[in-house]
Amino acid sequence: MAKELGFTLKEIKELTELLYTNNLTQSQMGEKLLEKNKQIEVKILELSKMKALIDDALKGMCEYKDKLAL
Repeated sequence: MAKELGFTLKEIKELTELLYTNNLTQSQMGEKLLEKNKQIEVKILELSKMKALIDDALKGMCEYKDKLAL
């Protein structure tokens, strides 16, 4: 499940070690989840910007192709 939530294998290993040694409180787990949530939000923004650039490039290519066809 941790992998599905976006945690890397390194992060999963760290969390597992903390869980098995009872050194991870519920509050700490909540903090880890909030941190991962913020990382995902940043990644979504980055990907959205990249997609917009690609969409613009594709739109420009289509317009250029249409001009060549005339």
